[in-house]
Amino acid sequence: MPREKYFNQGLYHQYAEAFYWAMLVFVGSDVSPANTNETTFTATMMLVGIGVFASVIGSASSLLTNLDSTAEQKKTQMDSINHYLTFHAVPKQLRAKIRDYYEYLWTSGQSIHDKNLFDQLPESLNLQLDLSLKRKLLEGVPMFKELRPLSVLGIIRKLTDTIAIPEEVIMRQGEFGDCMYFLKRGKADVYLEISNRPPQHLNTLTDGAVFGEIALVHPEKPRTATVCATSYCELHELKLPDFEELMEVRTRSMFQRS
Repeated sequence: MPREKYFNQGLYHQYAEAFYWAMLVFVGSDVSPANTNETTFTATMMLVGIGVFASVIGSASSLLTNLDSTAEQKKTQMDSINHYLTFHAVPKQLRAKIRDYYEYLWTSGQSIHDKNLFDQLPESLNLQLDLSLKRKLLEGVPMFKELRPLSVLGIIRKLTDTIAIPEEVIMRQGEFGDCMYFLKRGKADVYLEISNRPPQHLNTLTDGAVFGEIALVHPEKPRTATVCATSYCELHELKLPDFEELMEVRTRSMFQRS
């Protein structure tokens, strides 16, 4: 645009053009608006785009920083584990299993780093968090469906967490059990062991499955099947003494109400 024509466009147009070219420097666009309104609109959209771009870059930068911190903690722990296993000449196959186990802890959010996230959480909020995470598992058990909220909370507080590694026998047919299991995550196969014959596959347990409850209801009876993990299995255990204690408290409260 000739210089004389540019200055004859008025103050608004001059400011719009200046604003537009300032934004153009940031984004490197070659858009050429034809009038003042297009110039203003294009410059405004460029400004919005710059804001969005800055927000995305800032979020990505923050995420990468956190990832770097977590990766550094993971590397430090894994280096220490590798050094210990190598120094003590642990067999290679066992070393691989141990490293895989710790890799799984980091991947599934169960490392020491993750477990310390809620150390400062008040007990009341911790209970609410446990209730949110574990209540659905209890709802899948028929004998727990009619429990009052306080009884459900009591059971949740008694649950203990454990992890079964692939090919580990979680419970074996014929043994007398002292706990039941809630499968939070993973897969496990159920087998019926028959004398002088290969084990008969009965079922595959997945997330949310419950098994071994006979040990709580009829502790005098042995396990009726064998359960073997086919992947890493995250389990909640309810021990027989804890179950009996909870049932005793429930019975006592029922008598008091009557």
